[in-house]
Amino acid sequence: MERNLLLWLELEYGGETVSSDLVLMARPKHMEFQEPQISKVVTPLSNNRCEISLQTAYPALWVYLSGDEDDICFSDNFFHLSPGKKYKVEAEFEGEMDLSKMEKGLFVCSLYDTYSDS
Repeated sequence: MERNLLLWLELEYGGETVSSDLVLMARPKHMEFQEPQISKVVTPLSNNRCEISLQTAYPALWVYLSGDEDDICFSDNFFHLSPGKKYKVEAEFEGEMDLSKMEKGLFVCSLYDTYSDS
């Protein structure tokens, strides 16, 4: 069996992806992942909301977002990123958002970060 094989599933309805999933052909501990190289772009939506667009060069499994501020609520916060596809998450704050502070304090990690030396 091929250990590094990932099967990405998407359900589309009306031209929009309404559900997605990932099937692993081996346990993650047996797979050889590369550093995902996740890029992020933060766009303000209002005084207390922003959109975070994420992309990755290599598969990023079990991606998790956190920030310096404790009062951030993410629309999704445990997901997989497929190379070449944008994934958008909204973040909402209790108070007013400082965009530059949000960009600097936004931490994005994945399964790779749990065992890499970097």
